[in-house]
Amino acid sequence: MVTGAVLQRPKRSRPGERAQYRLSKILPQLVRLEINHRDAAQDIMVHSYTPTEEEVIKAINRLWRIRWNSFGTMGVAGIHLRIKDMNPTWSLSEKRLKDIRVRGLADGHLQQPREQIGRQLKPRKEEVQKRKENYYFEKQWREVGRARAAELSSTFEITTGELIFGQIEQMVSAMKTNRHDILSNSKENINAPGSTIHLVGWNFRAAAKPGTWNVVEVNPTPAITDEPNGYFMYHSSVTPMPTLRTAHKVSYGVEDPHILWVARYDWGYHGRADRDAVRTIADIDPQEWTDAWARKWEMYINSIYPDKFSPDNDKWDRIASFGNSAAFFIDALKALEVVKLLTRPSELDDRRERKLSSSLYSADSTEGAMAFGCHLHLDKWRCEFEVARLIYSGEKSALFPKDDELVGIWFDSRHWEYYDEEIEEDPMIIEL
Repeated sequence: MVTGAVLQRPKRSRPGERAQYRLSKILPQLVRLEINHRDAAQDIMVHSYTPTEEEVIKAINRLWRIRWNSFGTMGVAGIHLRIKDMNPTWSLSEKRLKDIRVRGLADGHLQQPREQIGRQLKPRKEEVQKRKENYYFEKQWREVGRARAAELSSTFEITTGELIFGQIEQMVSAMKTNRHDILSNSKENINAPGSTIHLVGWNFRAAAKPGTWNVVEVNPTPAITDEPNGYFMYHSSVTPMPTLRTAHKVSYGVEDPHILWVARYDWGYHGRADRDAVRTIADIDPQEWTDAWARKWEMYINSIYPDKFSPDNDKWDRIASFGNSAAFFIDALKALEVVKLLTRPSELDDRRERKLSSSLYSADSTEGAMAFGCHLHLDKWRCEFEVARLIYSGEKSALFPKDDELVGIWFDSRHWEYYDEEIEEDPMIIEL
């Protein structure tokens, strides 16, 4: 027992005192919040601007010029949404825009763009009918499994003796044909009259040598940079360095009897394809895509060009994102599984967003199975256009005796030729 000490109960504060204490702690935060809110409001007021009627009319006319056929197809709500997007500081209500539009059309200050007057703004009936008739789809395709993507492996396997390459449009077009790209392809030019875009009519399908194919990165100019800028895929029977040394010299206008040059305009947006890849994607997964495709077809019929405000834009943007600085290289038999994979977000989307290349595996593949192809991404090397060199063995395919045998592809992010001083030194191979 402690003597000489007085034990006291702790003093309890009164309710009013506790409330006053809490308020003293909270009040400075409320004051700061109010100040921040007031500053933000003042900032908005400072930057907000009410456009004149003349400025609104100019904005509408500009929108009608840059958005093809929007004069007759875009309502007030759509015009308002896009003008506000182009002029984020404008204080402009939809009602005021509507009134200005009515007056402008009445007094002639708003008119259909001159370059569109008398033009065929919508697709002709014959074109629509031909597109419908040319479309090919088999319902059993919906039953295929969904391929899966994983970290890029150094090998893949071709079992069918056919390889499909290219972006989505080309891949879908290639899986609907049995024609192969052969060495005489380089002579088939499909330039439009007056066009400066030189194209070759590829099938994006080749008679590839069956077996194991290797994948490596290539630095074509090691004396200048230590960074690779593309990939080389080659059959295991091929000695890579002599092959690369020969292919190094091939470019537009520089030919080799065993190598074809797939130029930057030959695929992607400009490449010849049926333009119905997105419809095939929609048909393979109708549960996910039927409504979106119906809306897209309606836009096509009315010649309404999509933008970020269009219906289902996020879905179509995701598909389009696979057409930039990347391409598929796959066993032809597995193309449907890849299309099925693309119908919904997957690991492949995640890897593409991180600019990573991927190996592709069959839906029913087991652990340790070999990939059937790859999706190669060039964007990490600041790629603007893609080119490829198709390398043939000089012999005919064992499985397709009439067609040349493909044994390698150099997928390159540099779309112009290598200069003499750059090809004096051998390319560098970087193993994965």
